Amino acid sequence: MSETPDQPKPALSRAEVMKITDSLKEKYPVLKKGKPLCYEIKEEIQADNPDLTREEIIAVIKRHVKSPKYLRKMLSKTHRYNLKDEAVSEISEVDKAYAVFKNKNLMLRNTPRPQAVDTQEK
Repeated sequence: MSETPDQPKPALSRAEVMKITDSLKEKYPVLKKGKPLCYEIKEEIQADNPDLTREEIIAVIKRHVKSPKYLRKMLSKTHRYNLKDEAVSEISEVDKAYAVFKNKNLMLRNTPRPQAVDTQEK
């Protein structure tokens, strides 16, 4: 069955996203360092990598900004960076507060839950 314009494309697999992410990290040190990205980063990546689809770029950016490393950098850095690793804009207090919130959620999700203790004697 051929794909029509009305049908959505299948979602990218995690392996596909990781492969693209790894290749972009080699090309752009700012991604490898996990630095906060400027708001225009999607357009910068697309202009420099016309072979990548919009969906691929968005998937890579989502993966990047959800990482614990990125969230820690949002709290420790003062600026957002472009693909050339140049500081281009300040990180707002709202963005820092959001990073704190997301960091706490990650920590809670990764904290082992206490095991239930069987109090009944056998």
